[in-house]
Amino acid sequence: MLHRLAASRAGNVLVVAAFSLPLVIGAVGLAIDVAGWQQSRRALQGAADSAVYSAAVASAAGASADRAREEARAVLSTYGLVNGANGVTITVSNPPTIGNYTANSNAWEVKVGKAQDLRFASLFLSAAPTVSVRAVAKAGSGGSGCILALSTTAAKAVNVTNNGQIANPNCVVYSNSADTKALSCSDNCSIKASTSVVGGISTYSNAAMTGAFNRTGQAPIADPYAAVDPGAAGGCTQTSAVTTATTLNPGHYCGGFNVSGSKTLTLNPGIYFVDSKFYFTNGAKLDATSGVTIVINGSYCIGLGDCAVGNGVGNNATINITAPTSGPTAGIAMMGPRTGADGKNQEFTNNSYLNVQGALYFPSQKLHFNDNSNMNSALCTQLIGSTVQIDNNANMSPNCTGTGVTPIGSGGSGSTGMLE
Repeated sequence: MLHRLAASRAGNVLVVAAFSLPLVIGAVGLAIDVAGWQQSRRALQGAADSAVYSAAVASAAGASADRAREEARAVLSTYGLVNGANGVTITVSNPPTIGNYTANSNAWEVKVGKAQDLRFASLFLSAAPTVSVRAVAKAGSGGSGCILALSTTAAKAVNVTNNGQIANPNCVVYSNSADTKALSCSDNCSIKASTSVVGGISTYSNAAMTGAFNRTGQAPIADPYAAVDPGAAGGCTQTSAVTTATTLNPGHYCGGFNVSGSKTLTLNPGIYFVDSKFYFTNGAKLDATSGVTIVINGSYCIGLGDCAVGNGVGNNATINITAPTSGPTAGIAMMGPRTGADGKNQEFTNNSYLNVQGALYFPSQKLHFNDNSNMNSALCTQLIGSTVQIDNNANMSPNCTGTGVTPIGSGGSGSTGMLE
């Protein structure tokens, strides 16, 4: 009797388990599907944020509303999102259709929806859910520039060549030169940013310029740091060259910096006047991330230019500089003289690593980035020189909020940023 009862109970358990198994599997599957939908939502939100920011930047720089919409859709297409394809719906609105900025003609809205796959969830749902996201950004009065050549006469004042790239489509490149080749893109160059020049644009040898706009015959852009005065250098803090791994305080270093090998020079916050030489080579490192401006105090080269002796900034050197957010040199990481000999070549080269937040500002000299010098794409970096040449991947960020950096192209005011 007991044996038959146990067998009967075991059979009942098996029956219940058999009926319950699909529900258990379905619940686990539903959890997997929901996790996938959440991941899809995060990816869609990132795409919408990038798209609306691009539309706002293009609008701030003067693009038409239709062109700004095209820019947003083009960005979404790089994420594989095309309106009407694969369950995707896209709406780009100016001004936004809902929220706090419906009356603001400078505000843009991007909505993206995408039907999700039904796998295990089909046990519980009759139709696939749609994940929808929304992003809003406002175009300011410009200020999204990353590169500015101040020379009013130079040919190829901005010169992107030898496989050089300006990779961030949200940056704007400006050239104040009235030359017919104020900006040159050649020899497999790629400029994904928009461009605006006083003179003309020259392209040849597999050039690709794919920004939202490429404008010629424009008004020149004001030097955003024209009024900056770092003050007097004062007496020499140190007359011999700094060559050791050490920590320095602000001052006037008359012997310059000459650091090589696996040595690290650390700079405390403040302004540093550096004479004679600025050499970081063969794996040397500069750490100046707590609010530092370095003034190249004299008309000399810091790199492998026509007038340099030594290796300048290169050969696997790492330069970490964060500009002050306030004070007389706010937003400037490095600056050269206003009246230095034009043609001096401030060069960053040979696998140098540039983690710079702030402006590299050389109003009377040439900035040159070549031979695999690497920029940190997460940091706000401005390149401002009499002329600027790019032979590598210039992938800086135009998002400079809170860095002390003065926007290029806005006369010091205005911004473009995410809102809702």
